[in-house]
Amino acid sequence: MQSDRLAIQMRMAGGVLLIASFAAAIGYVVATGVVQFWFGHAEPDFLWLARNYFALKGYQPDRWVIVNIIIVGFFCGGLLVASRVVQEQLTRFGTTHWMTKRELKRKNFFGDARTGFVLAKTALPHKKGDFIISGRFPHCLLIAPTGAGKGVGFVIPNLLSYKGSAVVLDVKGENYEKTARFREKMGQKIYRFSPRDFDKPSFRYNPLDRIKRFTNPAQRMSELEKIATLFLQTEDSMAASFLPNSRSIFVACGMLAYEQGDLTLGRIHKLAFGGDDNNAKFKGYAKIVKDRSAKLIFQTLGATTEKTLSSYLSILNSSGMEAWQNPHTCAVTDVSDFDFSTFRKRPQTVYLTTPFTELKAISPLIRLFFSDLLSTLMDHEPGDDEPFPVLILMDEFQRIGRMPIVAESISLLRSFGGNLAIVTQTIPDLDAVYGEQVRKTLQGGAGIKLYLTPSEPDTIAELSEAVGMTTKRVVSKSKNIKDGLFSNNLSERTEEHPLLTRDQARRLPREDVVIVVDGDMPIRAKRLVYHDDTTYKPLYESQDFKSPLPQPPHAITEADYRYIEIPEDKAEKDEKKSKSKKKKKDAEAAAAAKRDAEIQAQEQEAAVTSEQPAPAAAPPLSDENDLIRKAAMRRKQKQEQQSSLPLPEVSQEAGTISLENAGLAHLQIFTLADKAAKTLAAAQQAAETPDQAGETPEAES
Repeated sequence: MQSDRLAIQMRMAGGVLLIASFAAAIGYVVATGVVQFWFGHAEPDFLWLARNYFALKGYQPDRWVIVNIIIVGFFCGGLLVASRVVQEQLTRFGTTHWMTKRELKRKNFFGDARTGFVLAKTALPHKKGDFIISGRFPHCLLIAPTGAGKGVGFVIPNLLSYKGSAVVLDVKGENYEKTARFREKMGQKIYRFSPRDFDKPSFRYNPLDRIKRFTNPAQRMSELEKIATLFLQTEDSMAASFLPNSRSIFVACGMLAYEQGDLTLGRIHKLAFGGDDNNAKFKGYAKIVKDRSAKLIFQTLGATTEKTLSSYLSILNSSGMEAWQNPHTCAVTDVSDFDFSTFRKRPQTVYLTTPFTELKAISPLIRLFFSDLLSTLMDHEPGDDEPFPVLILMDEFQRIGRMPIVAESISLLRSFGGNLAIVTQTIPDLDAVYGEQVRKTLQGGAGIKLYLTPSEPDTIAELSEAVGMTTKRVVSKSKNIKDGLFSNNLSERTEEHPLLTRDQARRLPREDVVIVVDGDMPIRAKRLVYHDDTTYKPLYESQDFKSPLPQPPHAITEADYRYIEIPEDKAEKDEKKSKSKKKKKDAEAAAAAKRDAEIQAQEQEAAVTSEQPAPAAAPPLSDENDLIRKAAMRRKQKQEQQSSLPLPEVSQEAGTISLENAGLAHLQIFTLADKAAKTLAAAQQAAETPDQAGETPEAES
């Protein structure tokens, strides 16, 4: 078939030359007529020019040049007509072709690497060539499987050349190690935000800092609701119906945390999950929160059954708040060491680094991080004091969960000074997170799609279709047998054909990249390798790798950790309560026994005193005042004696004196009153009969 195709091509070339030769012959005839007209020949002689061609050059060179122009002009015209005829047959279906260097230059793909994405090169890395820059297109979608070289061919080259600010999701932290010193040497402030690096210090970032600036409580609640929608997500369809209520808990706790002067995710987590009685907890919050909307939410939660509340809290935890169970995550999100609102004013770079194994665990925080960045940039268009664009590079985009704000803002972000680069491994990865429709929105908004050696079938099919269709000539061969003789028949036709077939896409050489441009021809170019490239290698090696990397102003230690109070186990709590009741009951019984013993001893002492013989009569009292004074002194002594006895205890449960203790108290009062009456009667009798003083018993008896 290849030989047949070659034969067809040779026949086509022969036909083109034949037409061009015929056109040249016509040009010769015209040139002969012109020459004979110059010399006044009456009879036409078509061979005259051939016989005198070189002689004409010698004595009339100007006319000889004109003759040549006529002949060559007709020949070129014949070639043009012939190629036009062939081209018309080949382009009846599609006209897609790979963009040429001339087209790339005309369409400004050889622009300034400092203001756009560096996509590829027109030559191999170690050779001299032009860089292909996405100057006309602000956003890029890079599709590259693991090991395809997206780091060495796209991420690092762009971080070495982009002059504006940059915010990078740096899984494993390699880009930070290889480019941070260079960007610092460019005069940029460098931040490394690493929420789960327990060994190296990290700069801090509070996703809720922006909300603190709002003075209107309704606006604060609105922003908290947006944040709750952005990062609280669940993949469980059964739990999705409870998610709005879980988000309400987040919003209400956020409003309370603001009023308490501690608007952090760690504080919200503590308010939501602290304590063991959820109903009592939310009822208590309803009493202290000032915002009426938050108060209503807390009142509703307080009236909800314990089982339903537990479901709300469980979904709140699993949908995003679980990351703040870790005290280190709480500490690293307490305050902010950088402010996204200044990134267009002063060039600076943030590397959000995380180990690959921790990527899923902190994906809610990553979603909050980039959503806050996009919201801040789109708050207003750049002013005169904000000249720097912001590169937003999101690696492993499919692993951080759904971020609707990215799809919603990609078509508008350019006017707010943002350049977005999304890096994913395959097309199905995006479909699994966003769905086919949103994925197409992302592709359309990107403008540039860069493919590096795809290996997944759906991605290969997507690439082949995205490149487009062209028209190719198809040759078919058949054999006929007639009268024992073979005859070959060749036929040819044109048909629509992919410019890059699926098989070609699957076997794409590692050094090649394919760039699909919206509304234009595709580009096939060579992949960058920064450490082999004649331009980027010197930039990379200009860094002093022995110099220290930027350090945060505060190194987080265990002293910065916030721990949530652990509720007591129910059995342990019941046991403590039982022991407390038993101890209280034993104390009450001991006090009652002591009082009974004291009263019994006093009664026995009184009985013994009454049985003793009457002592010698006391001398008569001088007057009634002395008698009253001594009686008062004796009453005072008795009262002091009684005050030393323990009083009946008040029960904490009933709040009243027990009947048993009340009876004992009444008995003591009656005994003292009886003794006082007897003493006063004896004193009065002694005062009335002073002559019988010897028979009067002593008052002290």
